[in-house]
Amino acid sequence: EKGYHYPQIVLTRIDQVERTMPKCSDPAEAELKLRQLLDAKIESVVMKLGVSRPSVHFVENYHESSTPESDLSIDFHVLRILHECVQHADTYLRSQLQPKTMANAAMEQCSVQ
Repeated sequence: EKGYHYPQIVLTRIDQVERTMPKCSDPAEAELKLRQLLDAKIESVVMKLGVSRPSVHFVENYHESSTPESDLSIDFHVLRILHECVQHADTYLRSQLQPKTMANAAMEQCSVQ
């Protein structure tokens, strides 16, 4: 028990998951199967680590054949996850500092007399 309130897990390499999927002629069906497979992988991590589902994120890798628009989408998704991680870290640090600050204030009041 490390005391982490909201651990964030970022899974990468979606391209490796895509390679394990059977080929589909319908792009909508292929997308649905990929989402289901990713969902199963996320659920597996949730069960193994005992974390909440919103704490597990998949991040797509950059590809040589990617377009600037797809790279921008990947960047935005990664930055959103990073922002969430920083917010949780900030909340954790504040919760750890607050009791110590209160204790120090109480000690200063006692010693001033």
